[in-house]
Amino acid sequence: MAKFLARRGAEVHQAADGLEALAFLERQHVDVILADLRMPRMNGSALFAALADRHPEVAARVLFLSGDGSQLEGVGQVSVSQDRVLVKPVDLAELERRVADFVGGTGGV
Repeated sequence: MAKFLARRGAEVHQAADGLEALAFLERQHVDVILADLRMPRMNGSALFAALADRHPEVAARVLFLSGDGSQLEGVGQVSVSQDRVLVKPVDLAELERRVADFVGGTGGV
């Protein structure tokens, strides 16, 4: 996905896990965040919760990647609308459309 988006002109930054992403997002503005729900050390739901608590305007830019959208409904997790979840395997045309919607301001920013 990173290569696909970069070929279309996006500046892409990648993080190994949720903690690395959170540290990056504390110091860098981004237009869209693609967060897998299953990541080591800090999963996508925990990343979203931390962002929602500290920087709600940044949390508004998160799109989730998952093979199982029900992961968003567990105990203690923040409730997230299913329209913010891209189901794996991700259709690249859908990914491009959703990212463009967020960058264009129609994705809840």
